[in-house]
Amino acid sequence: MSKGKQASSSSSVSKAASTSSSSALASSSSASSSSTTAVYTTVESGQGIYRVAKDNGLTVAELASLNGITTTTAIHPGERLRVK
Repeated sequence: MSKGKQASSSSSVSKAASTSSSSALASSSSASSSSTTAVYTTVESGQGIYRVAKDNGLTVAELASLNGITTTTAIHPGERLRVK
């Protein structure tokens, strides 16, 4: 009889392990999807990199880093820049 009890106990352990690994997988995928949502803005006439950054709550360095440009790069009206 002890063999039957051991089998059912190991079955419930493996069930618990698979449940916890499934929930860990779900939480990691939801975390990565929310951090990859990019937000863009379009440069308007008369705006420079400083104004675009300040209007979107960023420093010039942060805006430049998000867009792969330098802090001295010229931007032009109609250009789309990532702000998040």
